[in-house]
Amino acid sequence: MIDVRLFHSIHDLARKNDSVDWIMSQSSSWGYILFISIIFLLLLFPTYRKVGVTGFVTLAIALGLNKVLKSVFDRPRPFVEHEVDILISKEPSPSFPSDQALIAGVFAGVFLFSSFKKTIKIIVLVVALLVVFSRVFVGHHYPSDVAVGFLLGLSISFVTKKRMAYISLRKKKSVQAV
Repeated sequence: MIDVRLFHSIHDLARKNDSVDWIMSQSSSWGYILFISIIFLLLLFPTYRKVGVTGFVTLAIALGLNKVLKSVFDRPRPFVEHEVDILISKEPSPSFPSDQALIAGVFAGVFLFSSFKKTIKIIVLVVALLVVFSRVFVGHHYPSDVAVGFLLGLSISFVTKKRMAYISLRKKKSVQAV
């Protein structure tokens, strides 16, 4: 299967360079915490509060949906199905779709679908994709787990942003009508 071969192609890069292993391990372990923290920090600044609220709502919707999908698909992690030397210890919970890739997709979407400068958007996207890639590199996910998680997070970000913009517009119109 292509997914398994691609997994091994990526994961086999591990344990070849200590610096790369460290970067990937840190990205895999801490990236999603950084993303969630930044979304919450946006709530503290009036200029970015709407973006933070959109991010928070998107995270809640995305994680709720992902919990359902994980229970429906109940896909084992690669290290459960194959002999894999993982870089970071992990419980054998369901793998598909990846929660961390989903969070990375939400984070990227929150920035990509907002008015941040292009440079910020590119940096956010690169960091999000690093976290997504790191999940396969450390041996925790198949490529399809992270691809679907990331794209799902982006999609939910897009839909939530559009829906919240629509709600905001309707509120403005109803206030003007009064």
